[in-house]
Amino acid sequence: MQTKTKQIAKLRGFSFVEILLALALMTLVLGTFSYIGVNQFNEGKERLARTNAFMIANKVVEFYHLNQRYPRGLHEVKGIPHKDPWGNSFRYQYPGTINGKQPGTQYEFDVFTNVMKNGRAIKKIGNWDDKYDKK
Repeated sequence: MQTKTKQIAKLRGFSFVEILLALALMTLVLGTFSYIGVNQFNEGKERLARTNAFMIANKVVEFYHLNQRYPRGLHEVKGIPHKDPWGNSFRYQYPGTINGKQPGTQYEFDVFTNVMKNGRAIKKIGNWDDKYDKK
């Protein structure tokens, strides 16, 4: 027959140090995964913005073929997203400062937006090859 102290010892829970160790380990693991998740989320926003810029550029070319002129602004082009993933408006510039000026670019105009981080623009992406992204 077991004594009462042995029975109580079997029923005791985790020590304070064990609980702190488990919490520290969980915080470390969750912090690592949340950092990776935030980076993937931001990269996804950049890919979406670049894809939208190229889609808008194709609509501008379509506008050119229908009207024999480039639009004065994106307000003339129908069926395009006007906001980037950060909630800012896409911008349009004709003639372009990147397209038409760099070798291998396919457009004469620029459709672009700024990549935002903490409320600040960190680089410009648009309807050009990413090697021409402005930082």
